[in-house]
Parts: sequence; C-alpha cells; structure tokens
Amino acid sequence: MDKKNCHAFRGLKKIPEVLDFEILISRPGVGEPDSSFIWASTFLAPESIASIDGQMFINLFLPEGSENDPEKKIFLNRVGAKFQDGLWQVRRRMDQLKGKYGAPLQATLSTFRTAINDQIYAKNGRNYGRLLINHSDLELYSRIFLRVQKERPDLRVEHYRKYDGNGIPYLIPGLEDDLAFVTMEFGSGNAPIQLQDEEHGFFYILANFVEGGVKAVACSEDGKIPELMVAEDISSPEENLFAFRSNNKFILSLIRSLANQYVVVFGFFGTVGQENATLTVAMPREQIQVFLRTLASVAEEMEDFSPIITEVVSSKDFL
Repeated sequence: MDKKNCHAFRGLKKIPEVLDFEILISRPGVGEPDSSFIWASTFLAPESIASIDGQMFINLFLPEGSENDPEKKIFLNRVGAKFQDGLWQVRRRMDQLKGKYGAPLQATLSTFRTAINDQIYAKNGRNYGRLLINHSDLELYSRIFLRVQKERPDLRVEHYRKYDGNGIPYLIPGLEDDLAFVTMEFGSGNAPIQLQDEEHGFFYILANFVEGGVKAVACSEDGKIPELMVAEDISSPEENLFAFRSNNKFILSLIRSLANQYVVVFGFFGTVGQENATLTVAMPREQIQVFLRTLASVAEEMEDFSPIITEVVSSKDFL
C-alpha cells in the first residue's frame, strides 16, 4: 500500500503536530459492586467510554471463541456478556461499578482543553488509559495530577513524556493486528466531494463522547475554524491551535449512534476543505461491520451531509 496516498496514515502522522505529549496511567481494574470480582483479571481486552444522555458507560468486548478459554468464560458468565455481531459485549453504567470511574474521567477530559483519550484497555486486573495532550496544558495537568496522587495512591504513572509520533496512535500493545481505520467524506448540501490541499489546511481530532458538543482540538494554517465544524466554546492555546466543541449535526449523530450500538471506538480525526470534510474513525477490526451498519442508518437520516466511504485499512498496512 502507498502510505502517501492513504488518508488514515497521513492523518496519524499529523496528530503529533496538535497533541505532542502522552500520558499513560493505570489503576486497579473495574470491579463488580457485589463482590471483589475484577474485569479482565487474567487477560487483555479493549475498552471504550461512551456518554449517552449525560451518563457515562464503559464498554468491553471479546471476540467469538473467547468462551472456549476457561478464564474468559468465567468472566463472560460472571458479567452477563451479550453475544452480538460476532462479539461478546459488556456494558456497564459507571455508577453501577465499584469505585469511582465516570466522574474523575469526565472531570479530566473536561478540565483540559486539549486532552484526548486515544486508548483504554484492561490487562491483568488493571485498567489503562492514555491521554494525548498539547504541551500548553502540561503545567495545569502536572499540578492537578500531583494533587490526585496524594488522594489516589492506587493511580500509577506508566509513562509521562513527549510524544514524537513514533508508532501508531490508538494502537493497544498486544493487539497490534486488531486496529482498523474507516475514512469517509461528508459535506453540506450538494457540494461536490473535493478537498483542497488537505495536508496543509484544517486538521482536527475529536473526543469519543458528546458533552455540549463533541470536543475537538485542531490546527489551522490560516488561523480560522471552518463553518462546517459549527464550533462553540472556542479557545486558542497557541497561534493556529484551537480547542472547541463541534456541533456539526452529522458528527453528533454518528458519535451518539455508535455509543448506542456498543461500538468500541478509539478515536476520530480528519481534515476540512472549503465545503467538505474527511473523517477517519479508529476501531477494533472486529467491529467494522457494525460500524458500517450504524453509519448507513445515520446517512439515511442525514441526507444533507451525504457521507461516502473512501477507505478501509488495517494497522497491519502500516507496520
């Protein structure tokens, strides 16, 4: 595959231009409220966070065949996993779990203008989450993080460092072959799909939940946010760098629909031209079909935006 002509690959290489610091933290795993049972205490599984109608949920899935593994079978039976779309799926509202999960995470992602969570996973009894941030938030993050360390000694720093763009964002260690990227183009009205100089225009990264709009961090060479993003609550930490909430109807509808369908999404990024945009969605390879089905439903409801699939690629194409 020619990486130079791949939307997803070019976008991944631009992420460090916007989010140039990475922080990986972990804490004891998700616990069921009525026992000491810990999710994924003996194995690795991807997770995602969803926000639906103001409530925070955590999703976890395991592929078909996991029921043949004794340890995973115990887990699937214990949590009442649902088999759907060829996957064992688990969802919990965060206030149904033992320990505090939803409120601290929501506070973290809301407090820092540029913080985007790009991977969450459970491994051997601990939950891991990585934040990518812009260095402009570093002083604030450090101050709050040190205070939290005093209050939550079970929170462990795995690494805290400059992000140089090596490797692939959204890729969970140990699941290198399981990451897929679906790219689409969408516009407004009947505007033709034709982006202008996408590598040097407006590049944006979205969070994976809706709270007063979808949180976005972006860089813009001309110092402007395209109208297509329907930006609100705008701040500019540095020249040509923007943090805002997008209320683009297509983006809002897609993210809400994916959350409702239990789709484990790791992240969103894309570019905006004069009248159209690309959007690349990173997800586990096993969930491509349910993602496409969900997108088809959204497309029927959002005819004005006319989303068109342009690319489906795997992390294996980049390794």
